Amino acid sequence: MGDRVIIIGAGLSGLSAAAALTLRNVPVTILESRSRLGGRAGAFWDDASQSWVDHCQHVAMGCCTNFLHFCKLFGLDRHLFIEKTLHFVDAKNRFSQLSSCWLPAPLHLWPGFRKLPFLDASDSKTFGNGLKKLASQREAELSEKPFSLWLKEQNQPHHVIEKFWKTILVSALSESMDRIDVLSARKVFVDGFLANKKSWEIHIPRLPLSEFYGESIPNRIRENGGEIRFKSHVSKLIVENERVVRIELKNGTSVMGDQFVLAVPQHKAVKLIPTEARQSKTLAQFPEWETAPISSVHLWFDRPIMEQTHAVFLERLCQWIFNRSILNSASNSTSDSSHGYYYQIVISASRNLQGFPAKDTIAAVLEELSTVWPVVKESKLRHSRLITERKSVFSPLPGMEKKRPPQQTSVENLQVAGDWTKTGWPSTMESAVKSGFLAAENILGHLGRAETIVQPELKRSFLSRILFGL
Repeated sequence: MGDRVIIIGAGLSGLSAAAALTLRNVPVTILESRSRLGGRAGAFWDDASQSWVDHCQHVAMGCCTNFLHFCKLFGLDRHLFIEKTLHFVDAKNRFSQLSSCWLPAPLHLWPGFRKLPFLDASDSKTFGNGLKKLASQREAELSEKPFSLWLKEQNQPHHVIEKFWKTILVSALSESMDRIDVLSARKVFVDGFLANKKSWEIHIPRLPLSEFYGESIPNRIRENGGEIRFKSHVSKLIVENERVVRIELKNGTSVMGDQFVLAVPQHKAVKLIPTEARQSKTLAQFPEWETAPISSVHLWFDRPIMEQTHAVFLERLCQWIFNRSILNSASNSTSDSSHGYYYQIVISASRNLQGFPAKDTIAAVLEELSTVWPVVKESKLRHSRLITERKSVFSPLPGMEKKRPPQQTSVENLQVAGDWTKTGWPSTMESAVKSGFLAAENILGHLGRAETIVQPELKRSFLSRILFGL
């Protein structure tokens, strides 16, 4: 024991750092400004529906090995629904499914892809050629250009971009195609769809995130000698002799520690990082970072409107819909179904909604849903809410990757953690958890206990290695 670590922030990056350290008998104190865990991957109580409502639907993919390992550490993996089929709804209201077949990666999805009605044989071939080109390029070869320009250079037609490239990337990265760098796009398609047969499978929490993160995690951390202090608003970090010596809270009290992890979003980190740690060029660029919003529309109807657990929309305002009533009913969730059948619609990169009244956005969503499921017009809408996280993720702009800082700052006993730090992943739950593991590795190294915590990626298939050199 000894060498207490102070972690600021109880989002996924802070919790993963705490999990890794407490499991290795390193005492940890977590300071969280809110009264609950999860950070941006959190929830709020909705009085009208008498249920916990996620700020936005969070999902992971099979390639997110660190996030899935984190869930396993706390027994949360049993609350994940694994979806092995994607359900699409195109602009003509046609339903189609994409599933894996017996072929090895990267061919496991190709037969299903060829059957999608919204892309003809020529479109499929064009998309396949672009995907092969993207996968075959080495990361060092990828210039700092927007992915929209790269697609144009590969002669990808507008309708193929709109129907598939955009459908996948805007949902995954929450940015428009002209604000996504080629490297991030490659990460999504190569790691998510081409490298391994299981990498593309969708893992959806069955529980509201307040229950998913808020029940077993605090108990396990405390059982292992950790401490969680809620409603602890950090004011600043105090540095003496090039080391952080304590943290001052807004209530005037101080918290002492030996090692520190600043695990908050980048726009909050810049206000707390001491001058000594901001001498590097990278840290000084924090204020220049841009963020992207994600909006979610929550709807409660008096009857069910769909049978699927989800649907992916093409060329519409709505991008995804999740059937939370089905997902919650398969868990021990405390959500009360008597208040209606609950659905959540996700709209990523939702800048175009800014300035519009919430009721107009909800009305537009209802109109789109009714064209797909006519029962919507026959149903009574019992309750609705629009939630927008305006700084949900950092924008993966061209050149942004070089600005992401490592977890170790220029102050020896100060780590930064978060999906915005250098992890090799875009702004995702996987990136957040991996950053926490990396920060924990650094701390263990300072304590003379070097150990690898970060999980290996899924093994790339032999055929993918042969075809693309992965």
